Amino acid sequence: MTKRIAHTPGPWVAKSDPLAAERGAIYIHGKGLYDPDEPLGEAYKTNADVDRGGLGETEANARLMAASPRLLAALQLIEIICTESAGACRKRMGTRIGNVLVEARRAIAEVES
Repeated sequence: MTKRIAHTPGPWVAKSDPLAAERGAIYIHGKGLYDPDEPLGEAYKTNADVDRGGLGETEANARLMAASPRLLAALQLIEIICTESAGACRKRMGTRIGNVLVEARRAIAEVES
C-alpha cells in the first residue's frame, strides 16, 4: 500500500521570471498553494553555469525538481506492480527486477522519511 506523503500536490512547474533570473534562480511552483506567486523552492545558478555564462544546468535542476511528484508516483506504481505480480515480473526481467525494486524502494524511502 502506498503511503500518502504530505507534500504540495503536483503538477509542479519550473518558472523563470525577471527577479529570479537576476539572481540566477528559477522558481518551482506547485498547484494548490495559498499564494500561487509564492514558489515552493528555487534552483540556484550553479558554478558550472557561472563559468558558462548561462542557466542550462540550473534549468535542468529546476525541471528535475518540478518533475518530482510525477517521478515519485511512477516509482510507487513500479513498486506496486512488481510486488503484486512478482512472478510475472521475474519471468520478464529475471534478476534485474530485484535491483529495480531495491532502487525504487530506496528512492521512495528517502521521500517518506
